[in-house]
Amino acid sequence: MTLPKPARPSPAAQGPDILLLVREAAVLEALGAALQGLHLRPEKAPDLESALARARSLPLRLAVLEPWEQEEPLRCVDALRRAARRELPVLLLTPGELRTAGSLLPGRCVHLPADTAPARLRQALLDLLEDGADNCRDSEQGAFFRSLAEYLGGALVIADACDGRILEWPQRAESLFGVAAAQALGRPFPEILEPLLGPAGGFAGLEAPENRVLHEQATLRRPDAAGAPLLRSVFTGRLGGRQVLALYFHDLSSHMAREQQLGIAQRLESIGRLAAGIAHEINTPIQYIGDNIRFLEKSYASMAGVLREFLTCLAGVRGGEDPRPHLTRIEAAIASADLDFLEAEIPAAIAQSLEGVEHVTSIVLGMKKFSHPEREEWRYADLNQALRDALLVARNEWKYVAEVVTDFDERLPLVNCLAGDLNQVFLNIIINAAQAVEESVRERGGRGRIEVGTRRAGEWAEIRVQDSGVGIPAAFRDKIFDPFFTTKAVGRGTGQGLAIAHSIVVDKHGGSITVQSEEGHGACFFIRLPLGGAKAGERP
Repeated sequence: MTLPKPARPSPAAQGPDILLLVREAAVLEALGAALQGLHLRPEKAPDLESALARARSLPLRLAVLEPWEQEEPLRCVDALRRAARRELPVLLLTPGELRTAGSLLPGRCVHLPADTAPARLRQALLDLLEDGADNCRDSEQGAFFRSLAEYLGGALVIADACDGRILEWPQRAESLFGVAAAQALGRPFPEILEPLLGPAGGFAGLEAPENRVLHEQATLRRPDAAGAPLLRSVFTGRLGGRQVLALYFHDLSSHMAREQQLGIAQRLESIGRLAAGIAHEINTPIQYIGDNIRFLEKSYASMAGVLREFLTCLAGVRGGEDPRPHLTRIEAAIASADLDFLEAEIPAAIAQSLEGVEHVTSIVLGMKKFSHPEREEWRYADLNQALRDALLVARNEWKYVAEVVTDFDERLPLVNCLAGDLNQVFLNIIINAAQAVEESVRERGGRGRIEVGTRRAGEWAEIRVQDSGVGIPAAFRDKIFDPFFTTKAVGRGTGQGLAIAHSIVVDKHGGSITVQSEEGHGACFFIRLPLGGAKAGERP
C-alpha cells in the first residue's frame, strides 16, 4: 500500500468547521479528547441563537449539540439545518435515559448520552464526517468491520493514513497493549506500538504499492507480561471522509496452544501406530535379559555348592581333620559345577544383560522424547542424536525390509530449534521411507535400503533421507505436502504426516523441505534448517 504524504492541518484563519453547542464542562473535556488529532477547527457557541447565526455564515462540516432540558432536541437539530440550508451532520448529546441512544437518525444525526466516553464520541464523529452515498457505504463497512473485529476477539485500531495519528483505540486495544485510549488517541501509532512490537508496530511493510493488505506475525512484548504471538493485519480504506489505515491485531496464544496440542496428539498417534513394533523391540532384549538371569541363578547354585565344600574343608582342617577327604569332595563339586564353563559364560551373560538394559532404556528415552507433553521451547539440539532416536523408535518398521545406512556429520553444530517438533518430522519421514521400501520389497523381493545423513552447508544444517522404495508418481509430487493427501491404503496413513512436517520445517523454523523422486526408483527428502533458528519475529 502506498501511503500519501502527510497533510498539514488547515490554518485556523480559514475559520471553524465544527460547531459546539455544549454547556457542561465534562462534556467539553470529553469532546476535546475525542477531537485530538483529527485536524478539525472547533468553535463553541454560547447559546442556540448564536449557533444558528454561525450555521448561516460558516461552511460547517459538523455540529455537536447538547440542548437545554427545556429544549426539544430534534427541533434544535431541525433549526440548525434550516439555518445551514442543508442536511448538516449533527452529533446530538442527550440525557442518558433516551432509549434510542446510539442509533442513526434520519438526515445523518447520531445521538448519544452526554456522558459517552471519548473513544465512542470519536467514532461517531468520524462516521458523521462522511459525505454522500459512497461515504455512507464506507460508514456501513466501517461499522461492519468494527463488529467483525469485536466478534473475532481482536483489536481494530484506526489511524490516519497521512500521518499515522490514531483515530480509534477500542477497549480491546487497551487490554491487549496495556495503553489507555486517552494516552493513544491523536498520537502516531508507531510511537505507541513500536516499543511493544518492534518494526511490526510501525510502517514496516506498508510502503510497497502491492501491499494493499498486509498479514504477518509479530511478538508482543509488554514489560508486565510474557511475550505473546500476534497476527498483524493492515489494510487501507476510507472512514470519516479520509484515507485511513485499519490495523487489526489478534492474540494467537490460544491458537498456538491448540496447535501445540494437535502436534502432541499427532505425535502420540504416531507412537500409537508403532506401539506393537515398539513392544516387540522391548520384548526381545527383555527375553534374553530374563534368560541370562535364570542362567545366573543356576550358576550361583552350582558355585554355592563348591563354596560350601571349601568352607567345610577349612573348618575341618582347623579342627585337626585329615584334609584329603575334603579335597576329594571339593574336586567332585568343581567337576559337577563345571567352573571353567561358568567362568567363561557368567561375564558374557552379565554383559549381554547390561546391553539389553541399555537397549530398553534407549527405546524408552526415545519414546519419551517423541511423546513428552511439556511446552516446547527453543533450544539447541543435536540433530544427529534426534535422527538416531527416530530410527530407533521406528526400527520395527524397517528392520525386516531394509538396511539402514547412516552418514552423520559429527562436526555438525547444535541447531536452535523446537526439538520435539523436529523429532516428529524425522519420525514421519523415516516411517514413510520404510513403508515405501516395504511396498517395493513386496513386489521385487529381497531387502531395500534407507540412507540417512547430515551435513553443514554454510549457516544451514542439511538432513537427507533417501530410500529405495517405489518412488512418488510425477502427478503426486506437487501434492504430497498438502493436508490429508495420501496414496496409502485406508488405515495406513492419514495424509497429515508430511503436511505437518512441512509446516514445522517451513513455517516454524524458516527452513525448507523438498523431495526428489522417480517412480519405481525411490525418493530422497532434503531438509534445510538455519543453524541459529528462525528469526525472532518469525517465531510462532
